[in-house]
Amino acid sequence: MKTPLSFYLAAAVAGTLGTFACSDDGGKNPRDVTAAGGSAGQTQVGNAGSSSGGQGGSIGVGFAIPINQAKRVAEELERTGRATRAVLGVALATSDRTANGAAIGQVTPGGPAEQAGLRAGEVVTRVDDRLVTNGNELVAAIRDHAPGDRVTLTVDERQVDVTLGGQTG
Repeated sequence: MKTPLSFYLAAAVAGTLGTFACSDDGGKNPRDVTAAGGSAGQTQVGNAGSSSGGQGGSIGVGFAIPINQAKRVAEELERTGRATRAVLGVALATSDRTANGAAIGQVTPGGPAEQAGLRAGEVVTRVDDRLVTNGNELVAAIRDHAPGDRVTLTVDERQVDVTLGGQTG
C-alpha cells in the first residue's frame, strides 16, 4: 500500500522537511539524500491517486528542487502561509538562436528585466558566476534565488545588475 501524496504535503506544511521517494517501481529503488542535505537522485511520483494498483496519471514523472529552495519555501509557508518565487520578468525565445545561452523572447513591461534595461533578442549566458547555456538553466538559476535578491547577469558579454521580483504560487 502506498502512502497518499497528501500525507507528504501535510508533513511539509506542518514544519518538517523530508524526502518523498515513492516511485513507479514499487519503492525498490529509493532515492537518497546526501549528508549535506542535497538530493542524490530524483524524486518520482508514481501511482498518485491510484488505489487499485493500476497506473495513475503521473507515472515516471521525475522532479527535483534544490534543498535550499525547498527550505526557503517551507520557512516562508510557516511564516506567512504563502510561497513566493523569484522572477526575472522575461519570456524566453521559443527557438534558441544560439547554443550558448538563453535568448530573451519578450520582456515584461515594468518588470525587473525591463527596469534593468534588458531587451528582447538579447542572450543571457551567466547568472552571477553560474553558467547558463539554455533557457532551462536560466529558469533554474533564477529560482535558486528569493524575491528581492540582487543578481548580476552576463547579457551579450556585458554585466547587468537586476533586483529580482516575486510571484506568489
